[in-house]
Amino acid sequence: AAAVLELESAVGVEFRDTALARARWAALLLLGGKMIEASAQFAAALASLEVSYGNTHPRCTQVAAALGSCLANMGKHTAAEPHLRRAFRAWEASLGPEVSETIGMQCELARSLKEIGKVEEAASLFKQAVASSKVALGENASITLERACYLGDLLHELGHGEEAEQQYRWVQAKQRACLGEKHPETLEVQTKLGDLLTETGSLEEAEKLHREVWAAAQAEGNEAKAMASAVHLASALQKRRKFAEAEPLLEAELLWREKVDGIGSEGFLASVRNFARFFEDQGRFIECEALYRRSLA
Repeated sequence: AAAVLELESAVGVEFRDTALARARWAALLLLGGKMIEASAQFAAALASLEVSYGNTHPRCTQVAAALGSCLANMGKHTAAEPHLRRAFRAWEASLGPEVSETIGMQCELARSLKEIGKVEEAASLFKQAVASSKVALGENASITLERACYLGDLLHELGHGEEAEQQYRWVQAKQRACLGEKHPETLEVQTKLGDLLTETGSLEEAEKLHREVWAAAQAEGNEAKAMASAVHLASALQKRRKFAEAEPLLEAELLWREKVDGIGSEGFLASVRNFARFFEDQGRFIECEALYRRSLA
């Protein structure tokens, strides 16, 4: 900080050495978790570098990328978007679409777009990013699979069920081959596929997938995972009108949530609402009322 102020005093705010020193200071602030200060210094450095070098200079692009990432990490996605878009387009043109820096910035931009409601554009960018990742990093690379899974999430959110299912199935097949059937990442995408199939009406397969995830969590002895997977399984069972099998799963999860989080917690109330909908679906309004009264006790 002292060096930046000294340079600023000696040669001026817009002198390129001052701006570069300010950008390095911002990076140090960011490493220290001081994101508000870092974003202000990145913005000041960028403004000065644009005067010194011009808007299209690679150093300006680098600082714009850092500023955009910093703002996105702060949850300021609207402010982050133009900086991330600028960096992505510059690197796409200068480095090419299948370079890791370009793909990474493309994904950062897409995630911010999703957060501000531009889900269609986010999905389009992620489709390109997944295709580029397959070429640049390989189909079995963990980051390629992670991006393909996120693309499935975006397509699911948009209501593009068939495309989302294709992504989830592709990722699941790769993860089973690379990581094994019981690996947490394999089971995570299997849960997403099961939920999608529950929504789209492929209930028999959805139940089968969720039973496998539930059994794996029980075998692992992870109570939290077992309870979470029980809720997903109960949803598939409920859609199949298998109420007698679904009810004890939901009841067990509610009791566990009460024990772990306590009555009145957000998690407990979410479980109450979920269980209440189960009773409403069957016209069992007395049990539904009792549940809500219990949550207010």
